[in-house]
Amino acid sequence: MFAHFLITRCSAPALALLCAGLLTLSARADDPVPPAAPAAQLPAAQPPLAPTTAPATTPPAATPTNPPTAAAPKAVKPKSDAPEALLLMKDGSQYQGFLVLRDERQYVLRIAGIDTRFEGDAVDRCEVLPPIADRYRELRAAIADDDIEQLSRMMDWLLAREQTEFARSEAAQLAMRMPDDVLARRAAERILRQVILQESVAKAAAPGAAANRAAAPAPAPSTGPQPFEPFPLLTQDQINLLKVFEIDLAKPPRLDIPREVITKVIEQYAGHPLVPSSKEGRDALYRKSAPEQLDILFRLKAREFYPRIKVLDPPEALRIFRDDVQRSWLANTCATNACHGGTDAGRLVLTNRKTSSDAALYTNFLILDRFRTADGKPLIDYAVPENSVLLQLALPRDQTAVRHPVVFKADATGDQWRPIFRKTDDKRYQQAIAWIKGMYRPRPEYPIDYIPARPFVVTKPGPAAGDR
Repeated sequence: MFAHFLITRCSAPALALLCAGLLTLSARADDPVPPAAPAAQLPAAQPPLAPTTAPATTPPAATPTNPPTAAAPKAVKPKSDAPEALLLMKDGSQYQGFLVLRDERQYVLRIAGIDTRFEGDAVDRCEVLPPIADRYRELRAAIADDDIEQLSRMMDWLLAREQTEFARSEAAQLAMRMPDDVLARRAAERILRQVILQESVAKAAAPGAAANRAAAPAPAPSTGPQPFEPFPLLTQDQINLLKVFEIDLAKPPRLDIPREVITKVIEQYAGHPLVPSSKEGRDALYRKSAPEQLDILFRLKAREFYPRIKVLDPPEALRIFRDDVQRSWLANTCATNACHGGTDAGRLVLTNRKTSSDAALYTNFLILDRFRTADGKPLIDYAVPENSVLLQLALPRDQTAVRHPVVFKADATGDQWRPIFRKTDDKRYQQAIAWIKGMYRPRPEYPIDYIPARPFVVTKPGPAAGDR
């Protein structure tokens, strides 16, 4: 209770000192939290520590031919020299833990603090993972100092392996770097609570602890990302309206403007200089081509009639987006389940179902067009396409100031992100620049109500802006 009070009431500098271990706090007055060395001072050859970990992949529901067996839970040293390993079974399942024993007949992994035995003939192969300290340094080097979301995930990764010293050090540095940031403070507080809990549990399980020591508390419910609702897609009417606003009259797609639309325009805008008053003039307007009629509607800003215009082909710039962006790299890299198409997508979520369909194509485009980063920047810079955050994030991290966050692998062994473009003269990069330059300007504000799968901004568009 005292720990909770002090964490929630102390100032940001005090919180940082507390995280760093300069102020001592634990679940019991006689169990101080040991101080941690800052991450920058980690030794070059830090031996792997021995936290507990969950299986890399949930085993199948069917019972394996040679199921792993677990002895009754026993006192486990909070840290040991056992390396972390991944067992790949012959039935396709995988288990990750600390390799306690390995011989011709069996393997013993310490999973979630329990020594679990696997028959040797059921194991296809055993992969010993690099030391945790090395993987931690690799992950940390790829994360920006102000990326609170990615830093929080990394600290959770450390805590899952009981690397409390590293986690506390990261929390302390985060609190010191961003003392006035509410999200940074909350992240540091949460990590500190879990550090205190883990160290208290480790002491309770250590050899020599009192026999009647309370059992370790059950782990807290997962705070990881949860599946979201079925992906909302644009309707055909919304797609058609978006196409209308993007038509380049110098390269018009096939259009269909019903005759009754022109009749209504003549009636509603009678007296306007663009609308002929004579019968001959009105007859001439009916005979004009669809692009010529649309040009008049644009100049009248007769937006109430735009939904009734049928655009049969994609406008040129959106065709480039379809062929050279969505189909070339967006759908098979950014929108995959491991990135912005899965439950770890963060605020930016793209659809990766039926990506060749118009619904997926135009929905992803609208999401990219409207998305704003945490500091308010748009993903697409239509004025200076080379400055687009979308393209900067797709370049190698050493070639851009806007670095893509770490994308953790399923087995938490490192960063699975790879740049889409090798450099700025990459063909696909240049095609993306051509797409952005080809979009209509001044940029219109589509009168389309759309809330994405995981809302990044909940706003309703106002009246359509621009000269259309």
